[in-house]
Amino acid sequence: MSIVSIKLAEKGKKVYAFFVDYSAAFDRIDRYALFYKLTEIGVSQKMLNVLKNLYDGSTSRVWGQEGLSEKFENGTGVKQGCLLSPLLFSLFVNDLEDYLDGGISVGGICMKLLAYADDIVLLASDRVV
Repeated sequence: MSIVSIKLAEKGKKVYAFFVDYSAAFDRIDRYALFYKLTEIGVSQKMLNVLKNLYDGSTSRVWGQEGLSEKFENGTGVKQGCLLSPLLFSLFVNDLEDYLDGGISVGGICMKLLAYADDIVLLASDRVV
C-alpha cells in the first residue's frame, strides 16, 4: 500500500481503500467451482488429478478444550496451512478485478485492488464508485 500512497501523495490525490474481510475464506471455496476454474485457465489434467487426489476424501481434526476431535470429512474449502492454499485461493478470485469499476491511476496503470490470498483491498480515487 505504501507505493500507492507515495505515488498519490506526489500528485495530491486521495485514495479510498475498502478492506475486505473474507471470513473463513479458505474454508468456503466450492471445490467443484475451483477445479472448473483451474480447467478454464489452462491447468493441465495431470495437475488437476494431483489436486483432486489431494482433496478427495480429506478429513480434519480439531484441537479444543476437550482434546482432539474425531475425524470429520470436509468437502469444501482449501486446506489450512497447505502451501498451495494461498495460490489456489488467488486463482479462484483472480478475475474479481474484471467485475470492479473505479480504481486509481499509478504511473499510468489503473489499479483496482491489492491482493494476497484472502487479504484484499479495493481501491478508488472517488468515494462513489
